[in-house]
Amino acid sequence: MENIPITKKDLDRFKFEIIEIIKKLSGENHNLKRWLKSKEVCELLGISVNTLKAMRVDFNPSLIMGTYYYDYDTIVNVMEQKRVVTD
Repeated sequence: MENIPITKKDLDRFKFEIIEIIKKLSGENHNLKRWLKSKEVCELLGISVNTLKAMRVDFNPSLIMGTYYYDYDTIVNVMEQKRVVTD
C-alpha cells in the first residue's frame, strides 16, 4: 500500500461531503410527523385497525377528545424491540 499525502483541499472536500450527507439525512426526518392518528399508523405498518387496537398497549398513545395519537419514535422503538431475529 503506497503512502499518498492528504492535502488540506482533500480534507475540505471530505468535510463538505460529510456535511451534505448530514443535511440530507436530517432533512428526510423533517418530513415525518411526530404524532400520527390511528389510520396513519395502520398505513405506515400495513396493519388493520383491529391489529392496531391489539398493539395499543405497546404503543402507549395519547387520547385527546376521542382520537388516539401515536408518537412516531415510540412506534419505531417498539418495532425494533420486538424484532424477531432469524438465522
